[in-house]
Amino acid sequence: MTGGRPGVTTLNGGMTLLANLANSSTALGATTAGNGSVVNSGATMAFGPINGGAGNGTFADPITINGDGFRNNGALRSFMGVNGTVYSGVITLGSASRIQADQTGTFTLTNALNVSSNLMLGGVGFISISGAVSGASDITHYGLSGFRMTSTAAGQNYAGTLNSGSIATFP
Repeated sequence: MTGGRPGVTTLNGGMTLLANLANSSTALGATTAGNGSVVNSGATMAFGPINGGAGNGTFADPITINGDGFRNNGALRSFMGVNGTVYSGVITLGSASRIQADQTGTFTLTNALNVSSNLMLGGVGFISISGAVSGASDITHYGLSGFRMTSTAAGQNYAGTLNSGSIATFP
């Protein structure tokens, strides 16, 4: 895909791997109103790092996710590389969903996350949510590594239940 492509990208099944080769946040297309991505149940949008595995990947497309992903690998999945992946687009849950990190680095979500349905997140890698979290549905952490929520922004009004054996929440 080329950056700046207008419209909505919809994934209906299987796994699509995105790897930014020039640290461009528009690998999925334009990030303005009327654009974005939808990951439907049974599909996974997987993120790799930039430059073939050497650095961080950064993606900014607004996205709506649904379901556990392809073969339960997460509707959003970060893997490959040691430096991690940053997702700076707004994330909306269209239905109960899973976000998974399968790498030694950190999968960082830096923009708003609307938990309007139950969310499972975890895996081998660490997940860091630094954007404002809203909604009242449950977040359940699973896997070997941890997860943290660090936002103190005005939109931080999450009122759901956190379930995990390894949650770290810092201001």
